[in-house]
Amino acid sequence: DLRDAAAGVPVPEALLGIEKLILEKKPTAIVVGPFRSEALLAAMDIFAKYKMPMLGSIAMSPGSEAKIKKNPEKYKYIFRVSMNVIYWVKLLAGTNATLKNQFGFDKVYIMNQDVAWARGTAGGMAKKVYPKLGMEVVGHDQFPTGFSDFSAALLKAKAKGAGILFTCFDMPESGVLVKQWKSIKVPALIAGFVSPMAGEVAWKTFDG
Repeated sequence: DLRDAAAGVPVPEALLGIEKLILEKKPTAIVVGPFRSEALLAAMDIFAKYKMPMLGSIAMSPGSEAKIKKNPEKYKYIFRVSMNVIYWVKLLAGTNATLKNQFGFDKVYIMNQDVAWARGTAGGMAKKVYPKLGMEVVGHDQFPTGFSDFSAALLKAKAKGAGILFTCFDMPESGVLVKQWKSIKVPALIAGFVSPMAGEVAWKTFDG
């Protein structure tokens, strides 16, 4: 475990973990790779140094593709086997278009974790998707990894009449957001990504 997704763990510490894994475990290849985009982008030079094939399936920054295109020979051992933020935003754009066109939702409050993939997703929605759809962004808050009290932002979203809470979180603490949303009775649909809501026990965990 590189612990690169944990609160307070700096990228250099994750890089030490990657290099230690390569030198001590001597894998033929690495599958999944770093969790956090910041760690992946920094680790690309380590994978190149040891000529270690890496099939990344989580970190979503398109910056890795940009580095490969700039120096394909150096980074030829690095592959993405999942979508990046660009395609994630396109998927979310379609969902939000349906919410606007079929159900009349037109006010959005954005809440995202302060990490690369979530900033990129929220920024793409705020600057490109919502203006194109004619949807008003009535507020936008970012939260550091490990943060666990979202009540102030939820109250602002409620006061501003948001019909959609656009969320981007992968940290376990974001489950608190769902419970606070329910207890505060925010009359807005959660539409985005909250990692704890993706599991098979989510329905039971959040009492339906």
